[in-house]
Amino acid sequence: MAEDVGRGAREDVALEFFSGIGGFHYALRAARPRARVARAFDVDDVATRVYAANFGAAAAVSALDVCHLDAGALNRLGAGLWMLSPPCQPYTRQGNGLGADDARAGGLAHLTRLLAADELEPPDRLLMENVVGFESSQSRDALVGALRARGFAIRELWLSPVHVGVPNQRTRYFLLARRARVAPCRAPSAGIDEAGGASAPVEAEARAPPAWPSHPLLDAHELAPWDAGAGRPLPDLPRGCVCVVRQLREFLEPAGGDADAGTGADAPSVTLPVHAALPAAAPRAAAAALDASRAGAVPVPVALTARYGRMLDVVCATSAHSGCFTKNYARYVKGTGSVLAAHVEREEVLADADNAARAGWGLRYFTPREIANLHGFPRGDAFAFPADVPLRKRYNLLGNSLSVDVVAELLRHLYETP
Repeated sequence: MAEDVGRGAREDVALEFFSGIGGFHYALRAARPRARVARAFDVDDVATRVYAANFGAAAAVSALDVCHLDAGALNRLGAGLWMLSPPCQPYTRQGNGLGADDARAGGLAHLTRLLAADELEPPDRLLMENVVGFESSQSRDALVGALRARGFAIRELWLSPVHVGVPNQRTRYFLLARRARVAPCRAPSAGIDEAGGASAPVEAEARAPPAWPSHPLLDAHELAPWDAGAGRPLPDLPRGCVCVVRQLREFLEPAGGDADAGTGADAPSVTLPVHAALPAAAPRAAAAALDASRAGAVPVPVALTARYGRMLDVVCATSAHSGCFTKNYARYVKGTGSVLAAHVEREEVLADADNAARAGWGLRYFTPREIANLHGFPRGDAFAFPADVPLRKRYNLLGNSLSVDVVAELLRHLYETP
């Protein structure tokens, strides 16, 4: 145990692994204001700079690769909560689905081995976020095995911001784990080998896993035991929403403005996959879009709308939904996030329109500030990008981030007494 952190204070000390721009940190502030992040880790230099700029003296962010951490260093930090958002690419089709064999899964595998090691005093609570698909991976099986061997109770869920009233579909896998605080005893359990898989039985602490309190939202979206890790088809999501979903207008900036928009030179180019080349007029339209980005909002080029308008996911201010914003937003036409029809007030207008009609809707991309609003990041000076961070990188960082609102709800549940 850390020499300078007592049992009472330990539960309010957290570590943030693969921290990105601090989504977990903001969620912890919302869910448990007295808690603090003792250290955050991320290898992306720009992400750590954004993190440090927003949290100031409370940042304690490091670019150290978590693979270089050892049990002694983690014990000295005395954290009762671990928060993790490891790279998702190993578990996606775009990342070739290599899972535990992907080098980018090495950080999580290392932390899993540490959790299984007797030298580590494990945290009392753990919350992890990743993409849907992680639940059927070897990485998941190894992590759950290590946690259960140390006496953790596990909950696994699929949740999206729409389930907490935010008009954005971003379904993610979440793992919640908490450990009973009882006197340790010894009992045989499975270990984790160097590759992150199951090894021969080892001695581990036997603890009665704590019960989970009832929670209507989480109970409705928990993955059944046969869902997670069994390689079987999972139920369609969402399974239902227990709240009123707000309209997008509540998350938009006035006239598409964005205090963090940066300069036109830094704005994203409008590109398409090789199999969907832009028409000849597109370079001029894209140049106009870059110029307009100085005002914050980047219009969708008319030439792009004329040819690929039906591929765009178009929403308006009164819509109560939007697509998942990925790190490739504003670079590809399909599957990277919605675009806004700035001149349309009623969603029924958007149905079954041809591309010519769409061209008159004032289509534009959501600004980074608006995407941050949908992700639940605080408004105003509490969250902003440094002025020199390019617009494309802002979209990239937000696409790799998480829903602060969803995570805050999960953290409240994690600390709730049964």
